[in-house]
Amino acid sequence: MNKNLFALVLVSLTLTGCTAGIQNGLAQAYGVKNYQDTNAPQKARLRVIKGDLQSYEIYPSGCLTTQDTERGSLNTPVVSSGSLKDQLNGKARIHQEKLLGMPFPPKVDNGYFYEFNVPANKKMVLNFLSRKIDGTQVLNCSQYRAVTFEPGKDYELRDVPTGMYSCSFSITEIQTDGSRIDHKQQKLIDRKEATCKNS
Repeated sequence: MNKNLFALVLVSLTLTGCTAGIQNGLAQAYGVKNYQDTNAPQKARLRVIKGDLQSYEIYPSGCLTTQDTERGSLNTPVVSSGSLKDQLNGKARIHQEKLLGMPFPPKVDNGYFYEFNVPANKKMVLNFLSRKIDGTQVLNCSQYRAVTFEPGKDYELRDVPTGMYSCSFSITEIQTDGSRIDHKQQKLIDRKEATCKNS
């Protein structure tokens, strides 16, 4: 076995404790549970389009803190997966379906999508985590956005293709004719801005 691949397997197993932990994707390595739909009276619907080597985290408190009991990964549990080699290459995982009946579902060739109820009229932080594999290198990238959604509206979250050493994502509002427009109430922020002041 290639020494670098062996090191990657060893690190992955150390982070998760077992192969089953790897199956739940990138966010599990950061200790973030899967997000549960909000019970807030004002809500919006958010469709998340992603691949296995990508993860989105949501912080409804408005900043990064482990004290945010509503925080979570915008993901669903894995129901089956392929070999360990496939898992490490971001292939063969099948996640539990989660749809809310949002209109104009996208065609996704390499990935999948889920739909969530999220708080509206409330500033939140979204964190995009991306892992890219270049030969024997594993490259991690993260981007933060402050965002506020409007009640009753539908939004879509997806990554924007970039080079090997960067990452980005878009937040769009789904229009009644199926077109998408950039969501205006969002701001790119760095980790310092995203972190709660008392953390």
